Amino acid sequence: MSKPTALKGRLADWTAPDYFEVGPEKEASFFTQFMRQLLPSHRQRTQLTRTGWFLIIVAMGIGSAAYNTASNILFMTLSLVLSSLILSGVLSLFNFRNLNWTVLAPKQVRAGEVGMARVHLENQKRFLPTMSLFCLVEHLESDRKERIHLQEAVRPGGVADFECSLTLRQRGLNTVSLTGAESEFPFGFLNKIFKLEESTEFMVWPASVKYSFSKEVGGRRVMSGSSRRLAGVGTDLLNIRPYVQGDPPRLLHWKATARLGKPMTRQLAQEGESGYWIEIDTQASQWSADSFERMCSAVCSLASDLFAAGRFDGIWFPDTGFTLVRNLSDLHDFYDRMSVLKLDEVMKASSKMRKPRRLQFRATDTQEVSIYIDETRAGQTES
Repeated sequence: MSKPTALKGRLADWTAPDYFEVGPEKEASFFTQFMRQLLPSHRQRTQLTRTGWFLIIVAMGIGSAAYNTASNILFMTLSLVLSSLILSGVLSLFNFRNLNWTVLAPKQVRAGEVGMARVHLENQKRFLPTMSLFCLVEHLESDRKERIHLQEAVRPGGVADFECSLTLRQRGLNTVSLTGAESEFPFGFLNKIFKLEESTEFMVWPASVKYSFSKEVGGRRVMSGSSRRLAGVGTDLLNIRPYVQGDPPRLLHWKATARLGKPMTRQLAQEGESGYWIEIDTQASQWSADSFERMCSAVCSLASDLFAAGRFDGIWFPDTGFTLVRNLSDLHDFYDRMSVLKLDEVMKASSKMRKPRRLQFRATDTQEVSIYIDETRAGQTES
């Protein structure tokens, strides 16, 4: 080990036996040594609360009286006050030991809604509980940190969750971060703060909007004449598969459930009505900033209703072309794509969809969005 490195290590460790020896290696300023121990450079910090400052003032008064009167009772009182302050620092340090933090982002949240993020805490200590904790949570749209309190103690080996509500105003990629944790445990004399760097990303889908839409423009209903071999909400049985959360209880197949010993559900074929394709137009010349956001919301709202009715075939983007939407996972991927959709300044001249039963969206003079089926107006958004 080189001499500068060894010297730096000795100066950083004030518990070394030769730290306070007189010599050229000793630091010139006592204040520098004191501040290094009071404000360490690593992730934890300790601050005196108002109660703690009051305790220090009381201790100074008791100490002055004890030295002036040489009273043993006052010296014992001074020792009790100082020991309580030291004990507070030691117990607060143990309170933060062996904690595992995980940030869980809100799922399936839309702009304009309140999403619930969770901070999962695991106490990995074997004997001591963790209690009286606060965690600091923030996200990209927030101008301040949310301070969330742990309502009850976490036993050794136990887990607990902090729930935080996030008000999300804009669609797009967002980040929720856990920036720190703090506690005044046990006596409220000291506030110990730990810096944390845990974060996770999540998508904020476009907001839901009200709209009017007529699927049968001009009184015509398009039928294919037979059931389609796709999962839908028809009457013909397509398949029997294991039950997943969200399946309607009325579709449970009781005979298969009894035979296999686990819930089974019927998967029905989509009825013979033709589905729709949604065409996305991202030309900057066609939209203002407000109308483009309105269009994204209208597309997602209409797609959700068409998918629930079994009449949503897919989506068409200018850059990637056709994308089939066959299941809920495909629909959520489509929402993620719409969350980060941006206006294009330049588009290819041939980038237009040529397919029947296509849905198009166009801006109006009132910042609303009109809905067209094969160039025939079928509805529009409503404020």
